[in-house]
Amino acid sequence: MGSLMILFLVSLKFIQRKWPKTLFLKALGPFIACVVGIVVVVATGNSNGKGPIKIVKNIPKGLPPVSIQQWAPINNLGHILPLAFIVMAVDMLESTSIARALARKNGYQLAYNQEVVALGVANFAGALFSSYTTTGSFSRSAINNSCGAKTQLSGFVTSIIVMCVLLFLTPVFRLMPYNTMGAIIIVGVSQLVEVGVGVELFRVHLRDFVVWLTAFIVTTFAGVEIGLLSSIVLSLVVLIAESSFPHTAILGRIGKTNLYRSVRRYKDAHVVPGVVTMRLDAPLHFGNVIHFEQQIQEALTDGDEDARQGGVDGVKFLVVDLSPVVRSDSSGAHMLYDLAKDCNDKGIQLVLCNPSCKLITMLGRINMHEVLPHRWIFVHTHDGVQAAVKAMNAMDSGEAGYSIPTGLDTSGARPKDVTPGPGHIGHNLSNISEGLEMGSSSSRSSSRGSGSGSEGLGADVSVEVGA
Repeated sequence: MGSLMILFLVSLKFIQRKWPKTLFLKALGPFIACVVGIVVVVATGNSNGKGPIKIVKNIPKGLPPVSIQQWAPINNLGHILPLAFIVMAVDMLESTSIARALARKNGYQLAYNQEVVALGVANFAGALFSSYTTTGSFSRSAINNSCGAKTQLSGFVTSIIVMCVLLFLTPVFRLMPYNTMGAIIIVGVSQLVEVGVGVELFRVHLRDFVVWLTAFIVTTFAGVEIGLLSSIVLSLVVLIAESSFPHTAILGRIGKTNLYRSVRRYKDAHVVPGVVTMRLDAPLHFGNVIHFEQQIQEALTDGDEDARQGGVDGVKFLVVDLSPVVRSDSSGAHMLYDLAKDCNDKGIQLVLCNPSCKLITMLGRINMHEVLPHRWIFVHTHDGVQAAVKAMNAMDSGEAGYSIPTGLDTSGARPKDVTPGPGHIGHNLSNISEGLEMGSSSSRSSSRGSGSGSEGLGADVSVEVGA
């Protein structure tokens, strides 16, 4: 019987699509199914509920009683509050989920704040009359949508019909078969199952597909609440994992341009022996600093081998592109401080490129200049690499006053005979933020967008040589 009801309701959909003027049949489909189901129950003598067809049986008659007198005093408040919070969270998740699905299907924008306000007002009013918590019911919303409802007037009409049923028609609807109710819900909800979304997610992003598939399976077999909870938990796990183990890239110069891209994707990218150029592709925080430290150490180890193959005695410069680091906490700042100190001990000069103003300010507060002189902080990655190359050339030529970056000057003083280049930042870490704003006002958008630190700005850099 339930299968026949599903077939009947689905056939009405196809009829309506082929002959649009028969839209009223689709809207009347659930009502016709209810009438037919009740008639079948009565005709087969199953009105007592003891036959093979299961019926609803008991529906309390009348409207819910007034309950405002129960608002105060509230007993067992400590026991009620956790339960109320869980109910609120589940109701909001369920409501926003079905609202988003309907908005996407029908092509309109959803005002989330307005949805939350409406839910709050409805629950406040319903609490006056012993109402069940008001939320966007998945099944009823799907049925309402399948009937062609477009405005809130449909909800008003539905509420009037429900009120009339509770007052006058409960003896009739107690004969409603469960299989008919299930058929109406299945056909209504089936319109919201977007298999195409799953196929697209599988093609575009496998992790999103796993979350979607988990939510679909758990919701189908365990209910909307558990399905939503499982998908949220899985999404948080994926988010934490991606944030804790972000991507890093070893960069190389593309031809004679100022662009620096991953050497894995661009095989012809040029890498200078003795100079490791690395990009950190995520904000710095306590959850990923250890991962970044490990990646940097691996890059230095690989860089030593590449440098020796290129005729250089190990890595001399570590250029770190910080353009994707839009945020950092104190752990991230101290990681850079420790990195600079560790590089100094190993005879490697750390070079920071394209740091944000907030990060520069934070580095100044932890006295970064004690381990990294300001002259090794640049706006563009290209400027930092060029500075490293010129310093290495000066070292090879035996120019007086140059030494490998160990025992660096920590006073922050600049040699008088050196002029900073156009890619240079500031004079010390106390005013470095201002220098960053001035030095990058014309190119911040391009450097941020490319992740390379510099695009189209190849001005030569005068690099001081000396301690």
